[in-house]
Formats: sequence, structure tokens, C-alpha cells
Amino acid sequence: MKGYKVFDKNWRCLNFQYEVGKTYVHKGTLLLCRSGFHFCIKLVDCFRYKEFSPDRKVAEVEALGEVVEEEGKCVTDKLRIVREIPWEEVQKLCNGGSGNTGVRNLGRNNHGDGNVGNRNAGSGNSGCMNLGWRNAGSENIGNYNTGDQNFGDNNTGHGNMGSLNSGNFNRGWWNTGSWNDCNYSSGFFNTCSHRYMFDKPLPEGVFPEFPVFLSQMKVICHQRLEDMDEEARRKATKREKVTEVRLFHGGHKNAYRRAFEAARKEADWDEQRKMLLALPNFDFKIFEKITGITKAEIMEGMSKPKKKRKKDA
Repeated sequence: MKGYKVFDKNWRCLNFQYEVGKTYVHKGTLLLCRSGFHFCIKLVDCFRYKEFSPDRKVAEVEALGEVVEEEGKCVTDKLRIVREIPWEEVQKLCNGGSGNTGVRNLGRNNHGDGNVGNRNAGSGNSGCMNLGWRNAGSENIGNYNTGDQNFGDNNTGHGNMGSLNSGNFNRGWWNTGSWNDCNYSSGFFNTCSHRYMFDKPLPEGVFPEFPVFLSQMKVICHQRLEDMDEEARRKATKREKVTEVRLFHGGHKNAYRRAFEAARKEADWDEQRKMLLALPNFDFKIFEKITGITKAEIMEGMSKPKKKRKKDA
């Protein structure tokens, strides 16, 4: 049976010395994790037990005697060390994509373990461009997020800067609504906790219609390495270990600002503005506190209603 085995840099494993080309025989009972010569059928499984590092020696092996197997891990009483596997080949055998330096990656340019997306620097991500661990969305900097562009942990929404949010674009914890700057809110545009909107009770049976630009925020942004100066590029690649695009968190107010400025250039800006102003309990001061966008900026260019002239008596 063909398999793989990982050693330290001196070809030792559990204080036993091995050598390429030689065959080793074990006398006695075979027990997984206790006695016999161990190996894995798939090379990637070896790194469940050993550090994934180019300092280690990796070999193709062949079991020539009795084999006991359990979930891909095997032990035999007769093992031959067939050949050393170069590190570049190890990476190709362990990863299904390209440009990966981790293990069990199926995307491209991943630097952690178990990623199936692209350009992840953490581990266990199934999205793209994540810097944390076990994210199922994309462009997350925290851990265990299932949405996109979260800067925290355990978020199931998008664009949250906090943790345990199930809504979108919240800055805080445990929010189930959206665009909140507090904790434990189940409403919208709140700076205090409760089911409120703009810090006032949301009327029963009211389902607000929000302008599109509020859902087009990008809290985490991309910056192409070729657009950076040499010093910034050196720091980015050293710190984040990326080769193509650098992720950075621009902050929620910057995200609101970018989305707002883009919306003002659209042909339907007047309609979006009317929808914004028509939100239940809309409050310019609260909106500015959360987004940084002032009343003057919102109202700029909006024609004032003409005053009716009083008829002469």
C-alpha cells in the first residue's frame, strides 16, 4: 500500500531514525498511535498531526506487511521509505489551487490552512480575502463570520464592526437589525439598545424601505500593491502576507462616506434622498453621529418648496 510520512529535518519520527531507501520491520502487536510504523494514505492527512513546514522531511512510503487503518491513518509492521518528496511537490499534493503556502487549500494565494476561497491569510475560510479563521463569507478580518466584510467575530450579516451581529453594518455587539451604533438592538439606526429606529419606537407593522446606497457600503477595501509606494508595499506584504491585493479596514464612517458620495452621482439620487428622509423617526443629528454625513450634505442641491403667496385682501 502506498502512503506518505512526515519526519523532522533529521529524518527522525518519535525518536526513531529513518533513511530513504531502507525498509523497517516491527515485531509485535500493531496499535494505532501506540506501536508500529505509522503513515497516511493522503499526504494532506499527515499534517493533521505534524506541523506544515518546509523544515520537515516528507517521504513517499510503501507498506509491505500487515496494515491497520482508521480514517486515513495507518500503521504497518513493515515499511519502506521510497523517496523524499520536494517541498514544492508537497504543496501541490496538499492544495487544490495555486500559490498556496498553507495546507488543504482549494483556492489561490492562501496562507492559512483549509481554505477553499482565494487570497485568505487565516485558516478554515470558505470565502475570499479573509484575514481571520473559519469565515464562510468574504473579506472578513475576524473569525467565524458567515457574512461579508465583517471586522469582528461570529457575525452572520455583512459589514459589521463588532461581534455576534446577525444584521448588517452594525458597530457593536448582538445587533439583529442594521446600521446600529450600539449593542443589543433589533431595529435600525439606533444609538441605544431596544427595538427602536433613530432612538424612538418603531411603529408596529411598519417595514421601512431603505435607499440603495446604505446597502452598498464597503467597510473593508482593496488596495492594489502596484498602486502603493515601495515602503507601503513592503510593509503590506510583510504584515499580511499577500501578493496581489491588500485589505484594509477603512472604518464605518469612511464606508458611509464612500457610498454616499457615489450615490450623489447617480441619476436616481433624488429618489434615494427622499427615501432616506422618509424613514420613520428620521433624525439628522443621529444620522450624522452614526455616518458622519451632515444635514447640509444631504440637503445640498435639493430645491426648496415655494411658499404660497398670500392673496391680497
